Amino acid sequence: MVCKLIKRLGIPELRSVRHPLFFATRSCLQLWDLDWCSKRREQEVHDKGVKCLDVGERLMATGSYDCTAKVWRRDDWQNLHVISLHQDSVKRLGMHRNRVARS
Repeated sequence: MVCKLIKRLGIPELRSVRHPLFFATRSCLQLWDLDWCSKRREQEVHDKGVKCLDVGERLMATGSYDCTAKVWRRDDWQNLHVISLHQDSVKRLGMHRNRVARS
């Protein structure tokens, strides 16, 4: 299922990754290849630590201790939108279709 999705979306970083794992650590987002136990990509995505992450078919969303939530395009990790309405860290978030809910 994951391989078919990767081929259909044409994601270059994921084409050879059969079992991808997205992982948030400190202020970075990482992509790991579980078949090879190797990190394929890492990118700083927030000013402070990433507290929550949701990965959809085409988008990813991250929430942080820096009081922002960000929406990313999954294929090239391009930041599409910053939501900065919080006065405290973003504790949870989730995506449904193309909408992000956060608390």
